Parts: sequence; C-alpha cells; structure tokens
Amino acid sequence: MPRATKPVVETEKNEGKREIPKAWDIYTDDEKEDYKEIVLTLTQMRDNLRRPLVEFDDVTYIMQYEENRKADLAYNRPIDETVDFRVTTGLTREKDTTILSTLTNMNYQPNITAFDRDQTLIAGLGEEMEDLVVKSRELENWEEKRVSIYREFIAQGTVFVEEMYVEKAIPKPFDTNWTPDKPIAEFKGDEMPIYDIEGKCETKLHLGKYVMFSSMNEEELQNNAVVAVYEEVDWSLAQSIYGNWERWKYVPKDVTNVENPFNENQTTRIGSDYSWNTYKVGKGKCGITRMFKRYCNEYQIIINGVMMLPCDFPLTKISPSGLYPIAKGTNEKIQNFAYGKGIPSKTKVDQKLYDTLLRAMVGKAWQSYRPTLGNRSGNVLSRDMIASGQMIHGIKQNDIFPLLPAQMTALSAGDISMFTLVKEMINDKSVSDSYAAQTQQTNTTATQVINEQKQTMLKLGASIDGIKSLEKRLTLLRIYNIIAHWTKHDTNFLEDEVIDVIDGVNVVTGKKVNPLKTEKKYKKFTQEKSFDEGKKGYKITQFTGSDAKWPSIREQIKMEENMAEDLGKPVRCHL
Repeated sequence: MPRATKPVVETEKNEGKREIPKAWDIYTDDEKEDYKEIVLTLTQMRDNLRRPLVEFDDVTYIMQYEENRKADLAYNRPIDETVDFRVTTGLTREKDTTILSTLTNMNYQPNITAFDRDQTLIAGLGEEMEDLVVKSRELENWEEKRVSIYREFIAQGTVFVEEMYVEKAIPKPFDTNWTPDKPIAEFKGDEMPIYDIEGKCETKLHLGKYVMFSSMNEEELQNNAVVAVYEEVDWSLAQSIYGNWERWKYVPKDVTNVENPFNENQTTRIGSDYSWNTYKVGKGKCGITRMFKRYCNEYQIIINGVMMLPCDFPLTKISPSGLYPIAKGTNEKIQNFAYGKGIPSKTKVDQKLYDTLLRAMVGKAWQSYRPTLGNRSGNVLSRDMIASGQMIHGIKQNDIFPLLPAQMTALSAGDISMFTLVKEMINDKSVSDSYAAQTQQTNTTATQVINEQKQTMLKLGASIDGIKSLEKRLTLLRIYNIIAHWTKHDTNFLEDEVIDVIDGVNVVTGKKVNPLKTEKKYKKFTQEKSFDEGKKGYKITQFTGSDAKWPSIREQIKMEENMAEDLGKPVRCHL
C-alpha cells in the first residue's frame, strides 16, 4: 500500500537553543496513525502489569516481581533497631540455590532429528545441526549465561529469553610510526579505518517486568497478537548503536509523559507535543521498546517515543523463523494464565513468619543478656555503670531488678518447636534439608535420606519440565538463526605488501589492508567429538558457497589424514 508523502516539518523555537523538529512533525499521515495505535497498545499492555490480580494475591505483577526478587536476594529490610532487630534467615535463597544446582547439573543438550516436507527422515542432518547448536552455545558462553536464566526462572516462576544475532565492528590494528618523543602535531590517525564484522548467535535475558504481551490469560507466548520488550540503557550506548540512523536526531533526552497523549482526558500535553515513553527514564538514560507483531509480520523500535523503523518493517528480518524471537519458560503453570509460580511466591508467608520468629527469639536472647531493669535505689544509673566489672557505691541488694518475668526472657521448648515447624513448612514447599545436604536429624537412616531425596525430585518435576520446554524453544529459534546467518559469507579485506626503498633497494617492510580488495569468507568451526568407532578427535565444519568446488571422496580422505598427522587426533571434515 503506497505511503503518504512527508509533510512540511514544523519546528519549535526555543530561545538560546537551535530549532529541533518534533518526531511527530516528520511522520507521514500513515505513520501518525500507526504511532497512535502503537502508543495505545503499549500503554494497555504496560498497565496490565500494574493491575492487581488474584493469581498474585491481589497485588500487581510489578509488585510481585520485586517481592520475589527481594526474597531470592535474602533482602534484609530496614527497621528501627531501637525496638526490633534487623535479621533475616535467607532460607528461601538457600532453597533457590539448591534447586539451581540441581537444574544446572542436568544435561539439556539438544537431540535433533530432521525430516523433509514429506516427513521422510534426512539421515545425518539432525546430528549436524546438533553440533552447530552446541558450537554456537560454546561461542556465546552459554554455560555461564544459563545460571542467571535459570535463577530468574526459579525466583520469578517465569523467564523470558530472546534469541538474537549480534554483529560487532572490531577495528583492525592501526600501525603508526609516531613515537612519544615526536611532536603530537605530527601524529596522523587512520584516515580510512577498517573494521572486521564479528557476528554470532546470542541469547539475552529480559527482566519479566519489562516484557509485555497482549493477553495475560494466554499460556503460550507465540499465540499473542503483540509482544513487546523494554530496556533502559545509557544514552551513550544507545547513541553508539542508533546514532547513524536517520531518526536518531529526533530522539528527545527528557520524556516525562508515560500516559497516552492521544487520550481525550490527557491534560499534560502542550500544543502539538505528542512525546511519550513506555516508562519514565532517568537522566542520561534511554528507554528502548521493541514491538513484535507475529501475525502481521511487523517489527518496530521505539526510542524515547520515536519510531525508528518504517511502517510494516518485516519481523522476519530479525527473526528468520517468523516466530517471536523470545522463548518463555514457566516453572509451575497456572491454568489460563501467562505466568507461573516461583519458589519465593509459594513460601513468602512462611518466610515472613520464619523471620518474625527468629527476631522474637533473638529478642528473648537479648533480654536474657541485657534485660530491661528497674531501679528503686533513687540514684540515676546508666547502662555503663552496671556493666560487668563495675563497682557502684550506695546500692543495696535488690535495688536493681529485671522488670519482665523469666518466661519472657528465656527461650522455651515451645519457641524452638514453632520455629522448627515453620521451617518444615518451607521444606514441604521447596526442597528438604536432606536433599540440600544440610544437617540431618539424629538416628536418620540412609534409606530415609534416599527416600526423601526421591520425593524432592518428584516435587521438582514441574521445574525440570519447565527448563526442558525452555531449552527446546531456544534450540528451535537457534536453528533458524544459524541457517539464516551462518550460511552467508563474510567480506574480508585483503592486504597488500608495503614496499619501502632502502638504500636504493625495494624492501617489503610490512602489510597494509587494502579496502578495495575483498574476498568471500565462509564460517568454519572445529569441535572435539567422539566418532562412531569410539575414538575422540576433531570435527571440522566448513560452510561453502553454491559455486564452490567440492573435493572428491579420495581427496577428502587424504586431506583428513594429513590434518590428523598434524593434530595428533582423527579428523572428520564436513562441508
């Protein structure tokens, strides 16, 4: 559908400042309509996260998210220590850590089987893709990343992970003859810097409170009409990424309005100022919202309320699968609800009671050490005067006496029993002490410990299934990512010899990158692998172009034998 032409840009005049046009003024008529729809949709989805829900015990998702985070951090809340004690047991965090250790010690490597359109098995292709997925995870350091991802999964009950392809420009080394003993004015920088573009598949963890979707009652993320993610980054970082984009110059630094400016009841808008942002951002920060519409195949980036892409920009450009590039993992699913149940949300009442009992027990112990005292001597006494080892004149026996009865200053068996009971309630909702390898009760047999651990593993079944589902979704997105990007060639700049005349003779003194000479270079990967015959060796995967000449079987075998001699292990080449 043809787009309307751009209108004449109107500017606002500010005394002492240059005239800066508003983004709204440079939008076409169609873009203005799209912008109104975007603002309305994002505002509604964001407000859904601020609505109290029964599933969150009548609090909002944002509040629930922060409560879970504090419990997982063993947050020790501020308190007036003149009347109470600032202590926390941190039991929930320890339980979360035990579950995290269990999940990270399990093997979730993909097992892929490939079929064609007629559902006929394609032998060997699935195994090849398995190796590529594993290699891509090695390159992005997945083993470290997944610890944070699994922790979010356990603590919040729901985790959102984006699959993306990231390209970074790495400058080539620049050689100069300038030395510190020479005048600075003689230094000449690289007039034509050359960059190597390094691209790789990566996953990115998004905070759940910044992930929005059109329906809170849809369990499957991919079934939503709209999905959006928001992140707040430093202005300098955003400028380094988007600074060369056409509309970066229209991005405002200060946007305070987060309410729909097109609402008839909106009173904060001034004139034709339709500036808006999904969330309020701090000084020197930039709010970036990325909006996906799978069923319309649309993708948009909004930075501080400014649309950075054309209308109808295809989602498949950044998500080759056509799916939302975000995988959701759910710990304990809630029927007809988008979010799951985390460990802190299950144990929060017990944890608060446990901490309260601990504070009470500490208070009793403190009373037995430094009790509240009465003074009938008529003298004014301070705590320092009655400290251990002090000699006080004019005081008779029983002039100083404790005010509280003995039962209020000493721990009783009932106190200990109640404290233990609450801990057992937390164990029942998470993992037992025996599973966490903590101190066991006396006279506990090995059979009892094994049975308790088996029962705990049954309770962890929902968590394990949730991680398996997350890994499966991430693997599917990674496969499409690999096919879309690793099969393409990179353009490398070639080097020319640098020839200097020394004593009348041409001498090669080095090499210099020539930006006018390039070559196609396809990706190549080497992995350690166990072969079918049981030997361990190296598997080399080499991507090639459609016009490449492949070696014959005999030539490939000879090439593998030569490489095996050099590397000291068997080698298998896959083209």
